[in-house]
Amino acid sequence: MKIKDLYEIVEQYMLLEDKGVLRLLCATMVSNYLPTPPSWLFIVGASSGGKSMILKSLKPVEGIFELDDMTAKTFASGMRGQSQNSLLNMIPNNGTILIKDYTTMLSKDKESRIEILGQMRKIFDGDYRKKFGNGEEVNWQGKLGMIAGVTPEIYSQEVTTGNAAMGERYLYYQMEMPDRHDVGMMATEEIVDYEANAKMSEAFTNYLNPIISDIKDLQRQEGQFIMPTLNVETREELVKLAEFTTRARSAVKRNQYSRDKDMEMPPSLEMTPRFVKALACVAYGMKLVRRYDGEPEELTAGDKAILFKIAFDSIPLARRTILESLTYFSAATEKGLHEQLGMSINFIKLYLGDLTALKMVTIQKTAHSWQYILKEEYRQIMAKYRGIEMGSDLLEGKEADRPEEGGFPMVEPPPTAQEKKFDMTSEQAGLDF
Repeated sequence: MKIKDLYEIVEQYMLLEDKGVLRLLCATMVSNYLPTPPSWLFIVGASSGGKSMILKSLKPVEGIFELDDMTAKTFASGMRGQSQNSLLNMIPNNGTILIKDYTTMLSKDKESRIEILGQMRKIFDGDYRKKFGNGEEVNWQGKLGMIAGVTPEIYSQEVTTGNAAMGERYLYYQMEMPDRHDVGMMATEEIVDYEANAKMSEAFTNYLNPIISDIKDLQRQEGQFIMPTLNVETREELVKLAEFTTRARSAVKRNQYSRDKDMEMPPSLEMTPRFVKALACVAYGMKLVRRYDGEPEELTAGDKAILFKIAFDSIPLARRTILESLTYFSAATEKGLHEQLGMSINFIKLYLGDLTALKMVTIQKTAHSWQYILKEEYRQIMAKYRGIEMGSDLLEGKEADRPEEGGFPMVEPPPTAQEKKFDMTSEQAGLDF
């Protein structure tokens, strides 16, 4: 079975607007069996948009361990005599934790989230130790991947600030959604999902399990498994994108109790190694998918488009949207961005302040306004890898033209990734069928 067959089966049961997500999921699963850092991937999509249906189909695949919820006591048991029965010791090494709806985690109180995230950081790094007051102790070392589905709430300011401050470990991929009318019509035809889930699960299992088994068997035989490699050009591209993404998503610590959310200290930029390694691991998985499909083992333009999309989707959504506007326009005022994007002026000021503090945006004072300009090196990256046209117009506010009722007049938005270069069509997703 080849990935082409997997696509054909999945597309019998759902409208798959995003042609890259299946290849990405397969590459992520495969990469977790390599002697590399784990891949932790969020598939971001609207509620009822199909992500849970796809992720649920991964459940029978070898190495998958499904979790519906997490607490501070999920991974390690302090019950006397039960430390070896802790969840971490039950999941097979190189396995992948599957969370169909991570959004439930976001609904927990802040203290609980912080405690769980602290544990997950240690698990990602492969070394988790915890001592309990009754003398029990859990010592775990290993490698676990994670694939989770989540709504765009993951991009909220509170969540992204918390993740960034604690050291971001995740990759994000924002799944393109199908047409609302078309997917609704298909839902009326497929009221019961049982057959779809069964057939899609069978397809994922038939495709991935032989690859995983072969990789494991070859690795047991010294010198038999050949690791994928990346050429210098690709490595340079990944490093350039890693520098951009880690800078753009770095935490800016602010006083949440002050009226203006004053910045407490200069931001400390996230360094590139962890993120560039995470991108490289997915790239290795993509090359292995092609190897086992009998194709030339090299990254296609479609494979790279998926990697580029991950890099940009891993930036908080509001910051990313502003970066796109500041690429399409030569400069913008706060009011112009406010009217174009529909975000409140206070949030526009906050995010522009973050990007200025991160030294991505400069401010220019004119006779009539303050203008924000994205540095040329970052505009070039957005143009080349995000597919945003670099314009020369100034985005100014037009408050005088605002109607008394009915909201804001919207100026023409910049061409989005979907409209331009990275729309994940079959050709661009590297699918030769």
